[in-house]
Amino acid sequence: MSDKIYDVLKWITLVFLPALTTLTGVILNSFNINYTEIILTIMTAITTFMGTILGISNINYSKNNNNIITGESEQPKENADNLGFTTNIEGVNKDGDN
Repeated sequence: MSDKIYDVLKWITLVFLPALTTLTGVILNSFNINYTEIILTIMTAITTFMGTILGISNINYSKNNNNIITGESEQPKENADNLGFTTNIEGVNKDGDN
């Protein structure tokens, strides 16, 4: 997928579809249209599906670009030691009392 197509789909998914779903919900509820909840559920499901697909596409794109730049075949695995937590939990017992 080209960058331009990705950017357009991202804008549609992040800006247009949520706004359209809100507008549709307000209008349908204002006129007491039957099946408003079903229509909004379907629109939200479509938006969520597109967001998920674009997110997966972004992860795969980033992963491939990192491999090209670094020559690595796989992303390094993170473990609890390098997640960036700075909280010292020594001295805390199971009940949360110090």
